[in-house]
Amino acid sequence: MGMLSALIVGPCVAAPLAGVLLFISQTGDVWVGGSALFALAWGSGILLLIVGATSGALMPKAGAWMNTVKQFFGLLLLATAWWMLHSVLSSVILMLGWAVLALWAAFLLGAFTTSAPTRPLLLLIRAVGLLLAFWAFALVLGLASGGRSVLAPLNHLGSGYGQGASAVVAPAFVPVDSVQALDELLARTDKTVMLDFYADWCVSCIEMENFTFSDPTVASQMSGMLLLQADVTANTPEHRELLKRFRLFGPPGIIFFDSNGKEITGQRVVGFQSADRFSKVLKAVGAS
Repeated sequence: MGMLSALIVGPCVAAPLAGVLLFISQTGDVWVGGSALFALAWGSGILLLIVGATSGALMPKAGAWMNTVKQFFGLLLLATAWWMLHSVLSSVILMLGWAVLALWAAFLLGAFTTSAPTRPLLLLIRAVGLLLAFWAFALVLGLASGGRSVLAPLNHLGSGYGQGASAVVAPAFVPVDSVQALDELLARTDKTVMLDFYADWCVSCIEMENFTFSDPTVASQMSGMLLLQADVTANTPEHRELLKRFRLFGPPGIIFFDSNGKEITGQRVVGFQSADRFSKVLKAVGAS
């Protein structure tokens, strides 16, 4: 059983093990490294030891509930696979797929049954199912009305209607495809410059556009800058040269330059940031 358990636990622990080894390589502390690996080993094995020591007394009894568990993890695997296709499918197909999965999950959770739940747990499960059904309806409604965001399918309705001229729109980016084009733009401008590294397959980049750059406060702060965007989706040699110049492995990454074309040190943004956090970075850039 120990050998069979190792075959299951081994691949699952590979990701945290890589993180621990990376942390150890950065600290260089033998005692911290040994303690971290010891704690990781006990953490991955203690549950198996407890189950074995109690001869299975703590294990739940088999029954019809296991079919529900099987269906839940089946949907979870399908949802994971659909999420991994975000970088290659259009937003329309993605929203339809999530709507189908949400309705499927709502049906399995009993959202559309007519019988009244007899226990609080069943009531909670049905409530979750109803929420998933509402999300599926919101996805379909948002798609039909022109929305293209899975996480906020109806957000365009609130920002696009009823606000008139007061609505703030994020300024457009100027595309940059090479180091030479970037140097020319930096030499010609007397504004603070923001360079955004973007790719269609970068989920965090899309989140930055949908939730951060579209924020009215952030958009107002960005309006006084020269906004450049390096779309490295195609990963051409010129794109790799741009990334190499700034020692970036890939998007998302945002770099700021002063009016003289020199990088503002200490203000790089790597990864997704909420509108509040990014607004503070823009304030720091303006102050510097």
